[in-house]
Amino acid sequence: MKRRELGKALCLLLTMLLLLAGGLISYENAFMEKRPEYDRMCDAARRMEACMAEIKAERLRRGLPVDETEDIFSTGLLGTGHTAITTTLGNLEAKRTSCQRDMGALVLRLLLEAGVKAGDRVGICASGSFPALNIALFCALDALEAQPAAIISIGASTYGANLPEFTAPEMLYHLYEKGLVSTAPLYATLGGDGDMGQNMGAAFFEEEQAMLEQTLTRLETAGIPLVCIPDRQENLVWREQVYGDIDCFVSIGGQSMAMGAHEEGYALGQGVLRRQRVKNGESFLLGHYLNLDIPVIVLLNVRTLCAEYGLPFDPIALAPIGENALYYKKTCPKVPVLLALGLGAGMLLLYRRWFVWKGKNQE
Repeated sequence: MKRRELGKALCLLLTMLLLLAGGLISYENAFMEKRPEYDRMCDAARRMEACMAEIKAERLRRGLPVDETEDIFSTGLLGTGHTAITTTLGNLEAKRTSCQRDMGALVLRLLLEAGVKAGDRVGICASGSFPALNIALFCALDALEAQPAAIISIGASTYGANLPEFTAPEMLYHLYEKGLVSTAPLYATLGGDGDMGQNMGAAFFEEEQAMLEQTLTRLETAGIPLVCIPDRQENLVWREQVYGDIDCFVSIGGQSMAMGAHEEGYALGQGVLRRQRVKNGESFLLGHYLNLDIPVIVLLNVRTLCAEYGLPFDPIALAPIGENALYYKKTCPKVPVLLALGLGAGMLLLYRRWFVWKGKNQE
């Protein structure tokens, strides 16, 4: 009996060692292969590249020089320090990182993870803090042939689209007029505290108020509809009506209507948010749509997104489109594991038959 138990233990040990060896061999021989959505990701990145080039050209046409000491890739998508429409402090490295053309590919991946497909309607609440991410989202939606329903704010944190002469809504309208994106934003709002620009520079300095008035006049002349609703609950209801029946909701930057008056949305996470019940969710858009079981994407913490999806943070050089780890997935060969499973199963079968045969011979 003891010999039988010892044999069983040895057989199980050898089987486990075989499986471990098969797993290790498979892991050591892992290789990178293109993701199934590789071509669409490259399409989104190329669209973004074209849009960025046009925004830079338009910025220069408006007499707004590019500071290449901060905007090291000369994208034209970085703002400056304090201006009349600046709301809060922003991180220069994060803003610079967001200006990679591969952000279009990253956002496309997020949309696919959220289940967005051709023909879907995507509600968008974006501040002017990350104009590059705004553009990346529009490019990714075009690559997927999905429909944006966007409300874009004028207010922006430092180094975002905080130049009063060329605001975030104007950038997207310009790209639409040039045929580089298929849809224009539906509305613009002031943004900032209360979505009424209460923490903008223009709220504190008379000369900056005059600059803001010039900006608003220019938007009106260009036919960009600006909506100002002081009551928060009325603002939320209006936005939900504008979005209508959507298949996904995307928040870009820290827009207060999306994130909450007390910034409740910041604790919910980044990227694709899993369905969850949110306390007091009806007081901000992220909570509202999560409570409706509608997929939500948050684009704000650029460092976290880059680390999770394989993009460099604040790189000193840009890789060609399609070459970053973002576009690939690690695949382990199955043969070593299958071979180990087969050998282990064979060993267990032989063990069983040996002792059955031996038991019969001893009868």
